[in-house]
Amino acid sequence: MAEAIFVNGGNEATVNAALARAASSIVAISPNQGGYTWSHQIPPVIVAGSFDLSGPVRMPASSRLLAEGAVFKCGSLASTTFAIEGQGWRSEISGSLTIADAPNGVRWNTGDLGNNLTMGSSLISGVHFAGVRGTAVDIQCRSSVVVVERCVFDKVDKIAHSRMCDQLTIRDCFCRPTGTAGVTPITTSWGRLMVDGGIFTPAANARTQASLAWIELEAAGDRQEQMVLVRGARFGGEYGGMAVVLNRCPPRTSFPSAPGVSITLRDVHASNTPSADEYAADPPIGAPLVLLAELPNSLVIDGCIGMVRPKHLVDFLPWVDGPALAAGMSATGLNNRCILQLQRGATITPGEEAPEVLRPFVVGPAAQPVGPARPLPAQ
Repeated sequence: MAEAIFVNGGNEATVNAALARAASSIVAISPNQGGYTWSHQIPPVIVAGSFDLSGPVRMPASSRLLAEGAVFKCGSLASTTFAIEGQGWRSEISGSLTIADAPNGVRWNTGDLGNNLTMGSSLISGVHFAGVRGTAVDIQCRSSVVVVERCVFDKVDKIAHSRMCDQLTIRDCFCRPTGTAGVTPITTSWGRLMVDGGIFTPAANARTQASLAWIELEAAGDRQEQMVLVRGARFGGEYGGMAVVLNRCPPRTSFPSAPGVSITLRDVHASNTPSADEYAADPPIGAPLVLLAELPNSLVIDGCIGMVRPKHLVDFLPWVDGPALAAGMSATGLNNRCILQLQRGATITPGEEAPEVLRPFVVGPAAQPVGPARPLPAQ
């Protein structure tokens, strides 16, 4: 197998030449198991120093781009260009890489192929996205597991857009978006999205802009196959904070043709404090954890803390006709296609976890009540 290729400074042409050279040294490993059981091994390209990009770095399939204190300066890129583009098939970007002042960050797209030739696991680790004006991570990887971990998203418009991915995991990242009006920091259109740990800090204008939540399940035609799992993350209450999840995807009512729409929040710290106007209410009311433009098939909220007197844990957007959505689901006789399992705690009045029209769908608390410790039994 060929040795690693080192590149110390230059531009996109320098990096692209090294990646093409590495790809030409590919070694195919095909165990005698039949079918598509095979693997590619490509030597890594190790980058260090400063690179001035006027075009994208293009990663072939199976590429490994390892950084040792490298900086990609992207101020000259066209407005629709990504700093790094590629198929994203069994690919890796890791080490210590800064992508600075880019219109967009990393885009991986395997295409909409539903066969084993696209199966794989890819990684983006240790990247500092600084001042990205568009989308930092754009994923469309079918039959793939993509992990984004230990990255910093600082003053970016959009942290990630999962257009199509069997599983995208965002793990232990620090995220501070710009709070641009109408831009949800994380959007998923199809597949499984897992947010595992990490710190999410709102912008100063978080509650005054049209960004309503940190994560949005997008209505994407008939692709009612979305699962969002948020676990152990901290969503800050700076400037009032935001709801954690906004669902715009309608529920799937024909089973088992698709898994439907599922939202789960476990052990999340979400400090959605009341705004100035909300503090004037009696009592003050904070933002809910989950906002609904459509009903999901499943919603679980369990072990979450930090909320400051939200009226409900889950609620409809103000301009959405929640009673009509609930009545429509009930009229189908498919109430079991929408299940809400909500915790109870010291910050929520018992029975007020959801608006009245949603209570027929609530099947009970997800876990033991969250609040003050129970007194010890008398001796």
